[in-house]
Amino acid sequence: MKLKEKVAIVTGGGRGIGRAIALRLAADGANIIVADIDPEAAEKVAQEIKSSDHTAIPIKVDVTRSQETNQMAAQALQKFGKIDILVNVAGGSAGEGRRSLFHLSNEEVWDEIITLNLKSVLNCSRAVINHMMERCTGRIISISSLAGVSGLAKMVDYSAAKAGVIGFTKGLAKE
Repeated sequence: MKLKEKVAIVTGGGRGIGRAIALRLAADGANIIVADIDPEAAEKVAQEIKSSDHTAIPIKVDVTRSQETNQMAAQALQKFGKIDILVNVAGGSAGEGRRSLFHLSNEEVWDEIITLNLKSVLNCSRAVINHMMERCTGRIISISSLAGVSGLAKMVDYSAAKAGVIGFTKGLAKE
C-alpha cells in the first residue's frame, strides 16, 4: 500500500482511462476523489472502489469551468484535509461527425476541444497548486496523447490541445 493515506483527485474518473487510474490508485491505498461531469459514472466508480474496502467520493465537476474545479478542490480538502495527487485525465475529441480537415474546421469546435483538453488542465492544476505549494509536496499528472507529439489528420484541434498539455506540464514542472 505505497499510497496509504494519500489523497488523489482523478478527473474524468467515471470511465475509460480515468476509471482505470482511479481503481489502481485506490488499490495502492489512496483515498480517491472520482471527479467527472457525469455524476452517475462518478458514483458507479466510487462504489466500485468502496466495495473493495477503499475510500472514494464522487464529485460532479465540469473541468472547463474554473469555479467548479475550485469547488472540487475545496470539497476534497473539506473531506480529507489535503490533496496529494491530481491526475488530469478528462478530455476528448470532437465526435466523428464534427471532425474535419483543418481548412474546413470551425472556430466553435476548436474552442470546445482546446477548452476541454487544455484549459481544463490549467483549471484543475490551478485549483490545487497553492495547497500543494503550501505543503511543499504534491504531484500533478496530466494525461496527454501521442496526437500531441505526432499530430492526427482531421484532429488538428485535438493534436494542438494535447501538445499544449505536454508543454504546460513541462513548464509547470520547471516552475
